[in-house]
Amino acid sequence: MYGALETAARGHTHPSMLIVGGVCFAALYRIDMIRGLRIWQKSLLGCGVITSAELVSGLICNVWLGLGVWDYSRLHPNLWGQICLPFSILWLFLTLPAYGLCRIFRRAVGRE
Repeated sequence: MYGALETAARGHTHPSMLIVGGVCFAALYRIDMIRGLRIWQKSLLGCGVITSAELVSGLICNVWLGLGVWDYSRLHPNLWGQICLPFSILWLFLTLPAYGLCRIFRRAVGRE
């Protein structure tokens, strides 16, 4: 799903982003199962997880391996060009439909 969104927005994606997107969705799936958290709390937590995954994967893919998958240095504020506030805010709001998808998956496999 993430690869499709990125391709729609940028016209391309990188295979590493499919892995990171899958890891993030798995984390969101687990977060959504936490009882007692309100949706805004889950979204904040999910945003933090996604932003952290983006930082780690950016440092590995872009800085260490030099793949140049993305560069946020033109967007402010940013950290080393790997994460930035505008995209973190986007992740905050994209967690909402992702949690809805998590619930659909749980119902499909009989876990809700």
